Amino acid sequence: MDTSPRADQDLPFVSIVLPIRNERASIEGCLASIAAQEYPPELMELLVVDGMSTDGTRQIVKKVLNGKSSLSGRLLDNPKLVVPAGLNVGILAARGSAIVRVDGHTILAPDYVRQGIDVLMKTGAKNVGGLMTPVGEGLVGEAIALAHNLRFGLGGGSFHLATEETDADTVYMGIFRREVFDRVGLFDEDLIRNQDIELNGRIRSGGGRVVLSPRVRSIYHCRSSLGALWKQNYANGKWLLRTWLKNHRALSVRHFVPLGFVLALGLAVLACLLWPGGWPALVLLVGAYALCSLAASIRAASEHGWRYAAILPAVFATLHVSYGAGSLAGIRGLWRGRGAKGSGGQAPR
Repeated sequence: MDTSPRADQDLPFVSIVLPIRNERASIEGCLASIAAQEYPPELMELLVVDGMSTDGTRQIVKKVLNGKSSLSGRLLDNPKLVVPAGLNVGILAARGSAIVRVDGHTILAPDYVRQGIDVLMKTGAKNVGGLMTPVGEGLVGEAIALAHNLRFGLGGGSFHLATEETDADTVYMGIFRREVFDRVGLFDEDLIRNQDIELNGRIRSGGGRVVLSPRVRSIYHCRSSLGALWKQNYANGKWLLRTWLKNHRALSVRHFVPLGFVLALGLAVLACLLWPGGWPALVLLVGAYALCSLAASIRAASEHGWRYAAILPAVFATLHVSYGAGSLAGIRGLWRGRGAKGSGGQAPR
């Protein structure tokens, strides 16, 4: 029997879970894209889970939900403030047999839910995701968005580059079967970052499929300055080891490359300080990286515009060094936490 959703009676009820905190700049666009979904509104509910926003986001959400819309929506509180806790609040309150995670800085394609549910039903997957198209403001923001889609930039994650339906280690956001949370558990609230990667690792460890389809499309508003990019990526990197300790299968090799680069760079600098003859190692390492960065920048600029040629090397360096430095800081934090715990203190979480 063909189970593809061609009639309303074949479609599952969908709960869209939207965890937010201080998303004033992007929340209206996100909510508008949800309201515009090509999916029967009577088969959708929207659960906006607010982490006690202080920038007016909450008032905007109330105004939209109380306005003229056929989409049923509720505003829930997330007193723990962090994303995984907000997701769990929404999932526990959801009535749907399918859970659609959406982030507040994302714009969904009009057929996002319809296509995602179609893939979910046809493949038997436990989670489905799609292509994330980054966009940025200004020249720097555009270069950052471009770097997200380059293998030299973020290592070639499939949700940036896939051209056909494929099994994946993780996906951006996600369209889940509700039953998967009963089987493998909710999002890990100890992981402020990487909670989606870790959950997808648990799904795969339990024999479930995580499927990426280029039919499922969304737009992501990325950072538009090198400072903001550094802050975001450094914070992401700090959760690398914690995520790996939670689930060894959650991460791939590409996640550890920036850490290896920063460690090698640090050792090369230390060698120069302790041994005058150690400078060739540092020159070789920095020179090799610079050549690879320059080659990737020229190739990308030749395809997407020469205006990006000068800024892309700085974007690459920010991406790689910030994530590697954050990963190193995360390891140091765990080490110090264990020491404090062993001496009678409390390890930081």
